[in-house]
Amino acid sequence: TLRRFSEMVDNASLWGGFRLLIETSIDQDSIPFMLAKSAARSDSRKAFEALGARVRQGTRYPVAIRESGFPDYIAGDAASAMSAPGINAQVQALDMMRNILAMRVSEMAEKVVVISRILTLIAAGALILGIAMLTFMPILMTELTMV
Repeated sequence: TLRRFSEMVDNASLWGGFRLLIETSIDQDSIPFMLAKSAARSDSRKAFEALGARVRQGTRYPVAIRESGFPDYIAGDAASAMSAPGINAQVQALDMMRNILAMRVSEMAEKVVVISRILTLIAAGALILGIAMLTFMPILMTELTMV
């Protein structure tokens, strides 16, 4: 779960950057390489580098995205977004993709918080039980043997 959470956070920020960069006059072939440099995870960096190489070879973005090693949920959404006709439609589709990713990240963050709270309660309960066993059990054992 934490690995997927990290993957989603990294991809959400990278594809948000991608969305901003395609609106500018920056050469679209260089955008994936720019984003690869800012990737926090090595798998994201490799996927963006592969995307850049495929785009430079002349592969269209939707096909290149699917072949670059992105996670399935990213590859499908991003390829669909880049299949939209025109920059404005692509930007809107990428915005929707980013919003969906942000919701997924938020949901996973809530799950991580809930799981950590549960684990904390279990650990605290075990610690209290252990302390009780170490302090009260010798007294109880002594009292029971005297009876």
